[in-house]
Amino acid sequence: MRAVVVYAILIQRCSMAKTDIESAVEFAIAIARECPEAKPDDVCELIRLSRRHARLQERACSQPVKEGFDVRCEESIRAVCGRIGVPVYFSGDPRGFTVKVKLPSGLSNHWGGLTFGVPQ
Repeated sequence: MRAVVVYAILIQRCSMAKTDIESAVEFAIAIARECPEAKPDDVCELIRLSRRHARLQERACSQPVKEGFDVRCEESIRAVCGRIGVPVYFSGDPRGFTVKVKLPSGLSNHWGGLTFGVPQ
């Protein structure tokens, strides 16, 4: 039931394209199952911040950026992950997930196998 609520919130509040909804719903369901303290708004905010982080990493690959250009975004992501109760990991390579969380069960959605990539 919570997954249905999260799905509706993703569509209404996250301004996601329909093509991006599938991976976001997969992520939302995983979080809802494994982190009962997670609120749907936190999931939506984490996805929004993950998209921002990916855009920042893409920009860093194509033009010079100042050191620490992504610090504020990463601090915001850490705060949301703290509320949800999951550790977070960052990657600077925009070809894959730039934000990953470690779920309690170890569930993964990519080749790395240890973390779950936050949709971007």
